[in-house]
Amino acid sequence: TTPPAGEGPSADTQRRRWSDHFEDVEDHWADESDVPSKVRRQRKRRENFAFVHQGVLFLSINMVKGKEPGYERRLDDNAAWIDEWMGEYFDLRGEGDGDGNG
Repeated sequence: TTPPAGEGPSADTQRRRWSDHFEDVEDHWADESDVPSKVRRQRKRRENFAFVHQGVLFLSINMVKGKEPGYERRLDDNAAWIDEWMGEYFDLRGEGDGDGNG
């Protein structure tokens, strides 16, 4: 169940949970599959990653709640990452025109 607004885990707890599970996602499967070799990270924001596995695009962005310093820049970087991968994904599937307009 989702807690009511304002009653969830603290921002520090949320960051720690994200870091524990996703910061080095490549390491979680290092001995089990080829996923680690497929993971690509955004140069500007290492916390953003993407990969295509068995024809499915997995795209992760770190979007924080609120207006902390740098919030607008984070939005711009995240949008650029999504645009880049949507274009890449549709190109890989032969369904796009190279700019994400599948």
